[in-house]
Amino acid sequence: MKKLALILFLLFPLIALGQEDVINGILGIPFGTPYDTVYFELKNNLRTKKIRTSKDRLIILCEDVQHLGLNYSVLCLRFKYKKTIRKEAIPGFRIENGDTIYESMELDIPQFIPLLDRADFILLCDTENEVEQMLMQIKRTMGYKYKLNPIWGDPFDLDFVKRNDSYYGGTSPLNANLRGFSIYISYSAPLFAEQHPYSAILQYGPYGFGNDN
Repeated sequence: MKKLALILFLLFPLIALGQEDVINGILGIPFGTPYDTVYFELKNNLRTKKIRTSKDRLIILCEDVQHLGLNYSVLCLRFKYKKTIRKEAIPGFRIENGDTIYESMELDIPQFIPLLDRADFILLCDTENEVEQMLMQIKRTMGYKYKLNPIWGDPFDLDFVKRNDSYYGGTSPLNANLRGFSIYISYSAPLFAEQHPYSAILQYGPYGFGNDN
């Protein structure tokens, strides 16, 4: 009995660490939250920030957002549609032996709900040197809370990026075997590329909330 208690005592810190490692949400908003709820939460909590949305309800952009001690140029929230079925009774009738028999039919009505699946905190940069420095700032900030592991090789094939200038850590909220976030350098999205060609990015997800159908 004492031996079992000792084993559990030794394992408890590892179990607690694993639970703390799971990325459940950002800015107080859980991943998997529907689009409308996320939008109104941001409007309430980021009153002075500029918020833009896409017509397909799959992207929300917020400018100048603080996260874990760093001020990011842009927060890009990405959603995926989850298909659900709503059953609805429709009034109807049928004729039987000359009599009209009223009855209702149950129809399956498809519903498509966009769920928060990914969040990119972006530091927009003008030069290669600046974006490398910003990447290191993100790394230091996240390193205080999470164990970071290098990602060998640059997925975006930027000539100046070193082979170990990308990192990952944390745990997915849906799969304990998958990472919770990644840190890397990329060319900026077209919306920002003209003035700020490079981006240092802290990316949470995608996790698999929603299914794009």
